Amino acid sequence: MTDILLANRFFRLTVSRDGQPGRSWSHPPPVQSQAEEGLEITFRITKTITREPNTGQISIYNLSADSRSYCQVKGAELTLEAGYEDLHGQIFTGQTQLVYSKREGTSWVTTLETGDGLKFLFGHGIGLALGGRVTMRQAVEESLAAMGVPKGVHKGLDALVDKTFPRGFVASGNPTTTMDGLADRGGLHWSIQDGRSHVYPRGQYGSDEIILISDVRKAGGLVGSPERFDRTLTNPFQTQDPFANPLRGIRFKSLLNPLIVPGTRVRLESRDITGTYRCIKVTQTGDRRGQPWYSEVEADEVRQ
Repeated sequence: MTDILLANRFFRLTVSRDGQPGRSWSHPPPVQSQAEEGLEITFRITKTITREPNTGQISIYNLSADSRSYCQVKGAELTLEAGYEDLHGQIFTGQTQLVYSKREGTSWVTTLETGDGLKFLFGHGIGLALGGRVTMRQAVEESLAAMGVPKGVHKGLDALVDKTFPRGFVASGNPTTTMDGLADRGGLHWSIQDGRSHVYPRGQYGSDEIILISDVRKAGGLVGSPERFDRTLTNPFQTQDPFANPLRGIRFKSLLNPLIVPGTRVRLESRDITGTYRCIKVTQTGDRRGQPWYSEVEADEVRQ
């Protein structure tokens, strides 16, 4: 089974500049394409439930000189899809911050260091003035719109009827400071995930879907045994969440699954641990030259 999974690995890296469609490199290559030969990839994508930018480091091997030159631009848009031929999807979207190429033996290795939502978080300040009675939904969504962030998952904002601004809402300057203040007032999580805003009450989920992770060795299957840990001692994602049990953290590894993202729920079924957990940190790792092609997850148990 392991040999089959190794053979069925899939990736597609797309880099675009100046608003143009861009260029893609993939394995397996598209049918009837003039693919560059010997392409391999390694990557490490780290995403969290917090508003700190998600990050990625991606190295692609044996690009042509023209392709290496094309990638060598700060601020280019980048998308990485990965998984297996029967289960793959987007695992990262962001902007390049540092790109460099070097020779390793007979191979050229191009490394792209990237961040998610950097152009929204650090691109410019905001200026916003809303008159009259302003709801929490209006304040949040107008602030994100002023930042230029496309709307993603927004849940539970209409229920915050006691968190209105009866005399209007004004914001200026640092956009993260504005959103942090709104999140504290409303008891919200906010973050940028793959270039889109995610906002929902602390203790709730970004998606209603529950992903099954079991001992079965197939795409999305559990690798090794989950382990419990004390979040109060080792976990940096404490957010004064009244619904979270701070003592019941769990770590696990599965075969790479693009559906596992921060804020989603997973149903673990193993010999040692069975239960439903909320993902708070997801690290997607891959190495087409070797064994790793995994999703590594830290999650918490949420009181119902």
